[in-house]
This record gives sequence, structure tokens and C-alpha cells, in this order.
Amino acid sequence: MGRLGLIEKLLLPGYGNVKQVAWARVTVDTMRCTGCGLCVRACPADSIMMTGKKACMKPHVGDLLGDPGISQCMGCGDCAALCPSGAITLSEPYRWTRFFKTINRGELVSPRL
Repeated sequence: MGRLGLIEKLLLPGYGNVKQVAWARVTVDTMRCTGCGLCVRACPADSIMMTGKKACMKPHVGDLLGDPGISQCMGCGDCAALCPSGAITLSEPYRWTRFFKTINRGELVSPRL
């Protein structure tokens, strides 16, 4: 692997910079959520937590009030696909800027089972 030049180093995204990286978001309908916790166990990015027997997303870097963890949701849809009550929907895709170009993936849909 070659070495990165100064320009390439400057163009690499800083994952903590909210202007360069926008993580995906899911919406949890708390009225439909049964608190089963399947979404918490299924999330590969560890972006969902249980609060008061209901699922919710961990805060994003720009939303931190206290630090229960940082959400790095990539919008894979595993949580929405596994939710038995259908309480989770994908609401925003992830977006990286600068060095990486986000390809238009089309409409956010859950993976097929």
C-alpha cells in the first residue's frame, strides 16, 4: 500500500465531524414498541438502546447531551426487518462527504427476509 500525500490526508473524512459524516437514523414508534429488545441485539453498529422498556436510538455525535454511547447507524435495516411489531422504520440514510462520494441508493427499504 502506498503512502498518502498531504492532499489525500486532508480529504479523509473525520468521523467525529458532523459536517463531514451524517449517520443514518431510524424512527421508533414507542406506541407500537413492545420492548422485546430484538433490535438492540441485532444492530451491528450498536446504535439502539433500551430506555424505559422501549427502544430508542443512541444520540449522534452532534446530539450528545450525556454520553450513553454514540450512534453510528449505517441504515442497514436489520432492526426494522426483525421488529415483530413493525415499530421501527428507516428515516434517513448515512452520508459521507469530501473524499467519499455517496452513491444514490434509492428509497430506504428494509432487507428481505
